[in-house]
Amino acid sequence: MNNPLEKLTLDEISEKFVDLSHPEGNEELKKMMKFMFRQELEKKITLEQKQKIRLEVEKEIEVEIEQEKISNLKVLIFEVVFLSFLVGILVNQVTDIITYLKTSSYEKYNLWITLGIILLTLGIGYLMVLYKFVTTALSIKNGLSKK
Repeated sequence: MNNPLEKLTLDEISEKFVDLSHPEGNEELKKMMKFMFRQELEKKITLEQKQKIRLEVEKEIEVEIEQEKISNLKVLIFEVVFLSFLVGILVNQVTDIITYLKTSSYEKYNLWITLGIILLTLGIGYLMVLYKFVTTALSIKNGLSKK
């Protein structure tokens, strides 16, 4: 577990490399080589770290996208079920109106109740669509303002 290389600094590594590769040589040349070797090591380490960070960020983004898709799917399922319920109520009320038109024994106050239910159902559907539009527009606006 205790790796002796972990304690070495870049300066020490570059110094050892230059000393081992060129044991005899001009001190000025050795300093220049140590500096260049250290610079090259820093570039390689930085590049490797950038690649690791980029891969981690890409994975996090993929997870966030999947979570948002699941969330959107849940909302969509709820909306579809609710809208289908409203459509069912509308069909039932239209059937009541057709029955009224076919028979004369249907009481008039039932027609007004049926029309009231139709208007109420249409109003709820309209409000639901309006709410969804406004929330989507606000989320898009907030998403754009964050960027």
